[in-house]
Amino acid sequence: MSSNVPKDDELEVSIFGPGYGEAIALHTGFGKWILVDSCLQPTLTKPAHLQYLEDLKVDIASAVKLIVVTHWHDDHIQGMSTLVRECKSAEIVVSGALRSEHFSELLRLYGKGTFPGSSGVTEFSNVFRILDERKAKGTRINVAKLAVPDKLLYKDQVRLNGTEYQVEIHSLSPSDSAIISAQLDFQQRIPEPGTHRKRIVSPSTNNTSVVLWATIGDFRILLGSDLEKTNDPKTGWKVIINECKAIQGKASVYKVAHHGAYSSHDPDIWRELLSDRPIAVLSPYMVGDNCLPVEKDLKRLADLTPNAYITAVPGKKRFRISDRVVRDMVESATKSISSVNTGWGQIRLRRNIKDGADGRIELFGDAYQIVAN
Repeated sequence: MSSNVPKDDELEVSIFGPGYGEAIALHTGFGKWILVDSCLQPTLTKPAHLQYLEDLKVDIASAVKLIVVTHWHDDHIQGMSTLVRECKSAEIVVSGALRSEHFSELLRLYGKGTFPGSSGVTEFSNVFRILDERKAKGTRINVAKLAVPDKLLYKDQVRLNGTEYQVEIHSLSPSDSAIISAQLDFQQRIPEPGTHRKRIVSPSTNNTSVVLWATIGDFRILLGSDLEKTNDPKTGWKVIINECKAIQGKASVYKVAHHGAYSSHDPDIWRELLSDRPIAVLSPYMVGDNCLPVEKDLKRLADLTPNAYITAVPGKKRFRISDRVVRDMVESATKSISSVNTGWGQIRLRRNIKDGADGRIELFGDAYQIVAN
């Protein structure tokens, strides 16, 4: 992997995955970074984008300005507390749905990991504990921002050759209706007093995911999180397409929602929010026998744009020890050799902020371009 740091006048969009989930890093100019979600690279214990920035010799504590946690599903939050702890200057953003007192109660009941809860809940509990510790020490940054539609989360300026370029990050979701629904869902998950605490199963839908709209100069980026389409015009993608005021112009880069699944595909995203032939990037979801995107999803993406890229081949790869002597020794010492997912990659876009010159896509690891058959 190339370890050259982006120039002051370069925008970077990097997506890492799958590991177990995905992570995104944005360079907005002059050494300032925005990080979205978190995942662990196979065989490593640090969040993928944190390791990447360290490899670039970035001063993590001062350079990361914003961390966004799009939702509480385990595959988007692994290692998040490590990220928050290391990025001491970063403001933290979470879904507006988490302002619920019922979610706070779930954190109290399950957050310490004593009971069979969700690792996502445990990770959130650790994040809020770190923020409380900072507050106790008088640190300026100590309260998480809540993402709601059309909220300005981050604002900066990049000055190049006497011209100022605006940098803005807006949240486009979750909608009011999705927040209310989530509060009811959290309430139902709280066990009755005296009853056994069961494992928390994450919601099967992603209506409270935080979708982001980033503007850097004349360049626009849509980060689709895991938001899905719904039949309710007040939730999902429809409410963003029809009501969000922060969307100005069209995005030329799209982090495809929900790992390219059809459940998140709305043709109006491509017609109304994206430029012609946008760069579409995504990371697959691979847990057990569950895999996204499927073959039909890949074909659909290739038909929508010739500039579609994915961080790894969807599906499970089998790791097998090739040396028979070594394999026999391992098999004699263990009952079985399990298959493991070895697919991993990074997609990196870099582009000059001022004029778009030298824009380029770089693929690392198992990342590849999706092409139409």
